[in-house]
Amino acid sequence: MKLLVALFFLVVTIVWAYAVVLTKSLKNANVVHVNFHLGMILIAYNAIGLYYHPNSEPTTFWIQLEVLAKVSIPLSLGSMLYIASLFITKKSGNITMVGFVTVFWSYLISIVRYSETPNVLGVVGSICIGVGLTLILLIK
Repeated sequence: MKLLVALFFLVVTIVWAYAVVLTKSLKNANVVHVNFHLGMILIAYNAIGLYYHPNSEPTTFWIQLEVLAKVSIPLSLGSMLYIASLFITKKSGNITMVGFVTVFWSYLISIVRYSETPNVLGVVGSICIGVGLTLILLIK
């Protein structure tokens, strides 16, 4: 089952990468158009997901408000700015690679805030991503 999920994730990642490149070909669209349709698709996917995997207990209004403030607003703002940067630049590959800075920060936060034990592979991978992103940003 894990292999099937991993293969599905790989296929979805390839489709996502192709969609990122196709964003440059949308001459008559703008950031709002792309994000609107993305939001509609996310609503549909999450409705299906909640149908098959409902919460074990009801979610209160305050928990929903906390999720909105801590997760939904930052993620939607990040998505909007990411898609906007794809429309602005000619180097969509660089924009996509800069998105991997979240790996470094997520790993660091998981170690500091949640006391996760760092492992050699995670530390080396984060350093490689940091060095690679620095080179991408500094080399024109």
